Amino acid sequence: MPRNEKRRPTRKSGAAATVANRGLREQENAHHDDTSSIGHFAPVTPTDPEQLDIETDVELAAHTLAESGGLVLPIIADGKTPLIRSGFHAATTDHGMISAWWRRWPDANLAVAVPSGVLVIDIDLDKPMAAQTITDLESRYGPLPATRTVRTPKGGLHYYYAVDPAIRFRGIAGPGVDLRAGGRHYVLVPPSRIGTARYEYLDSDEWTPAAELPLSWIAGLEHRRPVLHTTRHRVLPAALSGIGDVSLETVTVDDLGDFLDALPPGKMDRLMARAVEPTALAVSMRKAAHDTLTRVSYRVVALAAEGHPGGRVAVRDVIAAFVREMERRMSAGEPARDPDDIGSEIVRAVAGAVIRVSAE
Repeated sequence: MPRNEKRRPTRKSGAAATVANRGLREQENAHHDDTSSIGHFAPVTPTDPEQLDIETDVELAAHTLAESGGLVLPIIADGKTPLIRSGFHAATTDHGMISAWWRRWPDANLAVAVPSGVLVIDIDLDKPMAAQTITDLESRYGPLPATRTVRTPKGGLHYYYAVDPAIRFRGIAGPGVDLRAGGRHYVLVPPSRIGTARYEYLDSDEWTPAAELPLSWIAGLEHRRPVLHTTRHRVLPAALSGIGDVSLETVTVDDLGDFLDALPPGKMDRLMARAVEPTALAVSMRKAAHDTLTRVSYRVVALAAEGHPGGRVAVRDVIAAFVREMERRMSAGEPARDPDDIGSEIVRAVAGAVIRVSAE
């Protein structure tokens, strides 16, 4: 049982309800299109001191979410990093564990593992392109329906939507708009704080059901992993050839080129760029070129298959780094691959990565 015996009220107090109703009326007057996601929800600030005290009790919020089946997790104070090494995999509904966590970290923020069958659309409105991205998405797929919504400390929005658990989604919907899928991500929830601002429910609370995500949005955000089939005498796509003096050889994998071409296009996102950070990649190549080529090729293909953009560019960066290291070793008189074997080794590494990823 929770140490704090206060109970979170299931309905707004009279004072809070009056403020909420006034805020909604004011917004209705200011925004004629109530289905637009940007600016749809007006912030409601509790004015009842007792209500505010309850709503800012992080441990109580954790127990409350756990009672309703939410898997909760302590997060570093004033930050977004889990305090448990295994991350969201450690999220629990166990009240004893929750009490122990908050005795150890009384200032911890609170996160919840996104449940299966839920997709959280994370709109970072503090980023320059986010508002344009969501506007473009709504013009393409239609307005987002009102649903359980959280405002982040920087003014962003978390929209919770119900989806088929079997559907896989891309990692991002566009610049400034991330997708947090159930079973794979966690999100911070009220009353967590960053600086002096906190996460807040807008015109909703933790009991507000997640609305169904429209089919048009599902079709637009769904990610279909490329499929790989085997055959004979297929070459890598031209986009991967002509790096240095290396001529890539044929491989016995059908649709390998189609697989790579089907990876999400665009500029590398943060995770993809980190995987091929030039300095770290060069250092790792110098220590163990073959292992680095194999390991990083798999990493970038796996990220791309999950929907992260820039996979094709990242694969080329890995290959180029390997070639540069071989050239450096040859120039320095150090042991290096025979020039005739470099292309074959690259093909084996990239093809092996694709085969592993497509089999997962």
